[in-house]
Amino acid sequence: MSEAISSPINSEISNIKNQSQPRGSEPNWQELNTSSSQPGSTGGNYLVYDSFNKKTILFSQFDSATSRYSNRIHAFDHVTNSWTQHGSHPNQGSGNLVFDPLLKKVIFYGGSSISNGYVTDTHIFDLATNTWEKTANNPGARLNHAMVYDTKNNVTLLYGGKVTIDGLWETFDDTWAFNSQTNNWTKLNPSNKPDVYFHTNHVYDQKHNKFILFGGTDDYGGSWNPVAKGGTWAYDFTLNTWTKLNSTNEPSPRLNGKMFYDPILEKSFLFGGRTGAYDYSNETWSFDYASNVWTQVESDISPSGRSDFGLSYDSDQQVAILHGKASDPTWQFTPQALHSVDGPNQANYQYKSNNASLSLNVTIQNATTYDAYLNNELIETTNYQNGTVNLNLTSIYSNFSYSNFTIINYTKYENTNLTILFNSEENTRLSHYVNVTVFDNLPQISNNIFDIDHEIGETQILSFNVSDDNLDHLKVYQNNTQLYSTQFDSSNPILDLNSFIDGSFNLTQYNFTLSFIDSNSNTANQILLVNIIDTKKPTLSLFTADNYTEFDTDGFIQFQAVDPTLASYTIAINNVTISSGNISSNESIEISNANYTAGEYDVILTLLDRANNSLVANTSFIVNAYVTPTNTTTTETSTTETSTSTETSTTSEVSTTTDISSTSNDTSSPTISDIITSLQPSDGIGGNITIIVGILGALLGLEFIRRQRQMSRGSN
Repeated sequence: MSEAISSPINSEISNIKNQSQPRGSEPNWQELNTSSSQPGSTGGNYLVYDSFNKKTILFSQFDSATSRYSNRIHAFDHVTNSWTQHGSHPNQGSGNLVFDPLLKKVIFYGGSSISNGYVTDTHIFDLATNTWEKTANNPGARLNHAMVYDTKNNVTLLYGGKVTIDGLWETFDDTWAFNSQTNNWTKLNPSNKPDVYFHTNHVYDQKHNKFILFGGTDDYGGSWNPVAKGGTWAYDFTLNTWTKLNSTNEPSPRLNGKMFYDPILEKSFLFGGRTGAYDYSNETWSFDYASNVWTQVESDISPSGRSDFGLSYDSDQQVAILHGKASDPTWQFTPQALHSVDGPNQANYQYKSNNASLSLNVTIQNATTYDAYLNNELIETTNYQNGTVNLNLTSIYSNFSYSNFTIINYTKYENTNLTILFNSEENTRLSHYVNVTVFDNLPQISNNIFDIDHEIGETQILSFNVSDDNLDHLKVYQNNTQLYSTQFDSSNPILDLNSFIDGSFNLTQYNFTLSFIDSNSNTANQILLVNIIDTKKPTLSLFTADNYTEFDTDGFIQFQAVDPTLASYTIAINNVTISSGNISSNESIEISNANYTAGEYDVILTLLDRANNSLVANTSFIVNAYVTPTNTTTTETSTTETSTSTETSTTSEVSTTTDISSTSNDTSSPTISDIITSLQPSDGIGGNITIIVGILGALLGLEFIRRQRQMSRGSN
C-alpha cells in the first residue's frame, strides 16, 4: 500500500471561511445567469473545485456542435458569476480528475485522444500559471474509471475502468493510489472488490474517510448500450478493503451520474445518471454513511435528466456547481437543513498553543451541551447556546501526543479527526466533523556543520541561528556521552566552548553533537568540529625564592603558573638542576633551597605545556654568612690560707673570650672544632678547667643564637 502523507499548512485550507448566505430549511436548485460567458456547446464535462485559486474548473472533452474533441478549459468564478477560458488540455476524452491541495493543482489521468489513442500519462494542471506537466509512471490505459482525492491520507485513489482491444471491451476492477509528492502510482490489491467496473457514481466522504461508489456497470450490453447496476460500496485506504454496504433505500440502478460531498451536512449527494439505454435521471439523492441510508432530495426545480456532465462542490461558497451537457446553463445546488452547523471542515492547530479556538455557527432549538470527540474518544462535554460556538482547541488537545506524524520542511504534521455532537432538549443531535491538522515547528539550524579552531582555555562564544518559537535547551554530546546541558528561552542561543572543553582534552580535532531541543521535545542536531590548539605560553602567577642565613633549614623556592595544558617544570640553581616534575595549571610547588653556604644564587625556572610552549623565568636568593655570638668566661684561682708562718696570697684571673663578630669578614663559618682548637690545654688542673668552661660557654652561645633566629621567624 502506498504511504500516506500529511497535509502542509496552506492558505486554501487554513483560511476556509463561510462566504455564503445562511442556509434555509429546504434544498434547492438554481439556474445561474452566466449567458454572457457560458462555455458554449460542450460535452463530456468534468468539473473540479480549485480551493487554492477559488475557481471551479471545467474540462470539456467534446464540442457537441461538431462532435469533435474540444479539450477546452474554463474556470468559473462564483463571486463574479462568470466563466473564463484557460486554453486546452492534452486531448483526453473519458479520463478523470481530482484537485490535489498539496500541489494546489489538478491531477488528470487516463482517457484517449484521436491522435494518440489511449493516454497513459498522468497530467498535472496548474490554473495559476495555466501550464501542464506530466509523469510517466501509471496504472495502464483505461477509460471511464473512478477517481477521488483522499483528504486524510493525501493520495489520489483510482478504481476500475475499461479499454477496447480488437473491438472487445476489457474491464478493470483494480485499485490504485497516486502520491503526488513522489509522483508514484501504487497498486493496492485489496482482497475484496466491487462488482461494477466503470461509469460509477463516486465521491470521497471526508467525515468517514471512505471512497464511496454507487452503481455503474460491468457490461456495455452491445451497441454502446450499457446495463446499469446498483449497490453501494466503500473503500478504506488505511485498511485496504472494499466493503459492500447493503444500504437502505438505494436509488434505482444508474451509471455515469455525478456525486459531491457536503462537509456541512456530512453527507454525499448524487444527481442524474443513465438508467437505461436512453433514459436519464434528474433525481437528487443524499447518502448518510453514518446511518447507511439513502434519501431522495425533493426540490421545486432541477436540471434536466442527463449523464456525462460535471458536478463539484465549492467549499468556499458551500454550494455545488453543475455544468450540463450540450448548451444547458450552469446550475447551483444548495443543500439545506432545518438544523445546521456551519463552519470549516478543515482546520490547523499548533501543538500546545495557547488560546486556540475554532468558531462554528449552530442553528438549533433549546441547545444544551456539545460533546467533543478526538479520534473517536470523548474529550469533554461543554454547555453551549444557539448561535456562534467557540471550540477551545487548546483544551481539547491538552493531552494530545503525536503518534502517526509526518515531517515536511521542518514542520511536524498529524491529521486528527475532531467530531462535535451538538445536543438539544428535544434530543436532536447535530454532528460536525473537522479534520484538524496538528502541527509543530521543529528547530531548524541555518547551517548544520561548524568547523572551528579553539585555543584551549580561551573564552570562545558561538552563536547559532535556530528557528523555533519555543526553544528550550541545548545539550552537547561527544561519542553519545552528554558533556553539557544548558537551558535558554532564546531563538539565538550562544555557547561558550569553555563550558565543556578543558585542559584534559587532547590537542586534536573533536566531533561534538549539539542537540537543540524545544519545549515539546522536538530536537535538531548540529555537528560541531573543534580543532583544539594551544599556541600560548604558560603564565606565572607566583615565583619567589627565600633569602636565609647559613645553617637555616627553612628556605624555599615557590612558584605557580596558569596554563590549561601545563605539563612539567625544571628548577636549576646556578645552572644545576635541583628539581623537576609534573605540574598542572594553578598548582603551587614548593622546593627547599636550604643548606647553601653564604653567597648569592641564581634560580632558573623552566615550564613546558603539552604543546611544548615554554616559559623560562629567573630570580635569585642570598645566603647570609653565619655570625658566632659573643660569650665571656672569667676564672678566678685563689689559694687558701694555711697555718704556716709564711702567708702567701695569690689571685689569678683567666679570661677567655671568643668574639664571633671578629670573623664576620671570613667566608668560612666558625665551628666547634675551631673554638676547641683555639683553647689550648694547660699543664695545671686550673688551666684545664678554664678550657672546659670556655667550650661550654661557646656551646651556650650558639644555642642562644639558634633560638633567637627561630623566635624571629615565628614572629614573621
